[in-house]
Amino acid sequence: MDPQLIDQLTWAGRLLVAAAVLLGLGRLVRRWPGVAAPLAAAGGVGLVFALTVIVCFLRPVPAPEARWLFEGVRYERKVGPGRRVAHVVTIDLSSPGLKILVTPPLSVSTPTSTWQIPARRTTEFLTAYDQQLAVNANFFYRQFSHGILHYRPRTGDGVNVVGWAMSGRRLYGRQDPSMRTLWFFEDGHAEITRERRPAQHAVSGYPLLVDGRMPKAVVRADDRQPRVAAAVDRAGRRLILVVVDGRVPLYAKGATLPSLAALCLKAGAHQAIILDGGGSSTLVTRSIDGRPVILNLPVHGRIPAGYERPVANHLGFSGLRPAK
Repeated sequence: MDPQLIDQLTWAGRLLVAAAVLLGLGRLVRRWPGVAAPLAAAGGVGLVFALTVIVCFLRPVPAPEARWLFEGVRYERKVGPGRRVAHVVTIDLSSPGLKILVTPPLSVSTPTSTWQIPARRTTEFLTAYDQQLAVNANFFYRQFSHGILHYRPRTGDGVNVVGWAMSGRRLYGRQDPSMRTLWFFEDGHAEITRERRPAQHAVSGYPLLVDGRMPKAVVRADDRQPRVAAAVDRAGRRLILVVVDGRVPLYAKGATLPSLAALCLKAGAHQAIILDGGGSSTLVTRSIDGRPVILNLPVHGRIPAGYERPVANHLGFSGLRPAK
């Protein structure tokens, strides 16, 4: 059975149980109001607590999955030990019709006193630019999150990216010497370098793999978080996107940087960068009927898991043929 259908049926069952408990409490109060009122109050508090636990923590761990999203685009969901849920997309950059898009800036050159780009959720980017696959990209600033009601940016708020970004040969952002940039070229290959390249599109992040090896800073990092990585093989003809879920107790704890690098290496990566992770981590595709489908579990605000964060820029793919 489809894992998404199982997930939906599980949630429907939980809601039915909650409704039955509420109905039972209501009948108890009507029949014995003097005795049952304190019990009903205590039961109501317990029910709210139980529903909070159910909504936030008791998500069924998904089954491993492997399928072709489109011709030349392979998706795998890897469920590993220690509650690690990873989503790996491998893209053949020579796929017929493939078009790459990075979110366009507001202008070619932007003064430092203004914002470079309007924030959008990844599903909004996918829909607005008619993409078939998209992932969040650069780190950015003017951002905070204190829950799902108190956060910035919101959709449409101005933000600035960290590091270089390029859309249709339009360069924006600022060079960060500690970062590396993933460049996409017109001839259908990609490179990850520190230097600027005459490319068409680009996004930036911190180095995760350099010539197939982890930098010392990566080896020493041991905290587990939701992660996003972009990598290329030695020839620059295959792009690898890795998104790891996290911050959801009993479901997914995230990944350390060494384990993220290991996932990239296993997928064939030679160079890799870390894109914006944490609550920004979002991987989206388009279903056959045209609806955006989120492949991972975003954790913006943490409660409830599954809530998307508006972010700065995105990396999108279109022009892909249906999978055979």
